Amino acid sequence: MKRKKRPFFSSKRRVWLAALAVVTSAQLAGLYGIDQFLRVPALPAAAKTPEIKTVKVSAIPADAALVSFNPDRRFAAYVSADGELVLLDSEGEKFREKVGHVTFLQWLGDTDTLFYLTQGSNLSGYLLRIHAPEPTRIHTWTGHRREIVNTYFSPYLEFLYMEFRKGNITEVYKYDAVDGISRLPLGDAWIEHIDYDDKLDVMKLTTDSGEVWRYEHDHLYRPDSDSGQARPRRSSGADYPAGTQEDKG
Repeated sequence: MKRKKRPFFSSKRRVWLAALAVVTSAQLAGLYGIDQFLRVPALPAAAKTPEIKTVKVSAIPADAALVSFNPDRRFAAYVSADGELVLLDSEGEKFREKVGHVTFLQWLGDTDTLFYLTQGSNLSGYLLRIHAPEPTRIHTWTGHRREIVNTYFSPYLEFLYMEFRKGNITEVYKYDAVDGISRLPLGDAWIEHIDYDDKLDVMKLTTDSGEVWRYEHDHLYRPDSDSGQARPRRSSGADYPAGTQEDKG
């Protein structure tokens, strides 16, 4: 009995189909790889931002004389009806004390530091951190004719500037913890507007006549001086330096 021969093309076909399968698999694998490469990567799950605990408005008495919240409301300060200065965080009171007649309160940005002024026969400025046992007096000015206009400060509180009106003149004082307080040599100028660059510690002061003066690196540059520069002066004379025991108001 003769054995039937398998068609030649049958074996060829199997080889061809096998080769096609390999090529097709390779193509599919390549396309999958390209697809994975081009696909927008999945974003990782967003990390949860810690919840900021704020001071509730209900924690401030309705009869408070002055109130100040810091920008993210983590801290608050108020002057009570009987003249006590009170500092709060979300857990409650951190400071309460009679400090004199408080006329101005301001938190310095998002920090835990409060700047305030007390007025008696003299005007005194203080800094108070919320967990500090007592305030730090930075300066006392004689008399009661000064009115605070604005404050300017650098992000890490290296420098604090205080702008006052005293009659028909403007006074600007610079405070830092190392050198204490100094007064910008503005003479009898009336400053209409101040722009402060807190990153470079450069201050531009526009006078009532439209001149723009510049204060940087502890020097005031103005167009009405021969050299364009006016030297700063220390606050002295009738003012009490910080650290003395004069009237705190």
